Amino acid sequence: MYPRKEAKKKAFSYYKAWRKKSKDHTYAVMRDKLETYLKYIKINDLPMRFIQIGSTWFNGRFDDKLDLTPQKSSNQRYKQTKPVRKAMDWKAYEAEMAKEGTKKRPKLTEEERTKIFREFGSDSNTKI
Repeated sequence: MYPRKEAKKKAFSYYKAWRKKSKDHTYAVMRDKLETYLKYIKINDLPMRFIQIGSTWFNGRFDDKLDLTPQKSSNQRYKQTKPVRKAMDWKAYEAEMAKEGTKKRPKLTEEERTKIFREFGSDSNTKI
C-alpha cells in the first residue's frame, strides 16, 4: 500500500514499536494516516523521488500535518509559460504579395520591432 518499497524491514520495525507504545495505536489508525498521506501525494502530484521512504515515514513522519487543499499542478508551479507566436505562413504571404503586385518587403514600425525584441531578447532594455 505504501508507494515506496525501500527499507521495508526498518519501516516494519518502526511500525511494530509504534504499536507497542499504546493500545490506541491500532492498524486502523495507521491506515487512516497512510490514506491521508496518499491523498496528499495525489493532490500535489508528487514525483516518486519526493515521497518519503517507508522507514522515514513510519519513524514518526506519519504525525505530520498535511495540507490537503487542491493546488495547481506541479508543472504549472515550476514552469513559467512563455507566449508562443504563430509561425509565418510564407506561402500565404507570397500569394498576398503577388496579388498586390509588390516585390518589396513591408517594414516593421519602431513599436513592432521593440515589441519583438522585448519578447524574444535576453535583455528587455536593449536599444535598437
